[in-house]
Amino acid sequence: LTLPANATAPDAAQVMEATFATMPEAAMVLDMGDAGLQSNRQATEAVMARLAADGRGFITAASGLNAAIRAAEGADVPVATVERDLDSNDQTAAVIRRFIDRSAFQARQTSGVVLISRLRAETLSALTLWSTANRAGQVALAPVSAILKD
Repeated sequence: LTLPANATAPDAAQVMEATFATMPEAAMVLDMGDAGLQSNRQATEAVMARLAADGRGFITAASGLNAAIRAAEGADVPVATVERDLDSNDQTAAVIRRFIDRSAFQARQTSGVVLISRLRAETLSALTLWSTANRAGQVALAPVSAILKD
């Protein structure tokens, strides 16, 4: 989901309508902070109203005062924050495995963490190697919907 700069509530509603018309099976919206939801209250409220009405969730990067997270919680939209973006800077497989190890440690201490990545050879290699390691059995890989919090 990407909103135009200075989007109004009607703009946000139009983007949501087009998005869900194109992808009706989408269970949630992912905002990594560049969609403008953290700084645009009216657009955020329009997005959250639509998500709540449709029973969809919201995933976002933790940012600043987390206005979008508070808006989701206020609208009773299931919400989760991204713990780590595994490969946003073209990290190597070794670095990605280290990130996954740290996140798995954190997941064991909490109810889960959200990781995102791109479909890259390095990322797939890291996930494959990590999943065959002994410590991989200490956590379960699951879709993000498994840890969305109401």
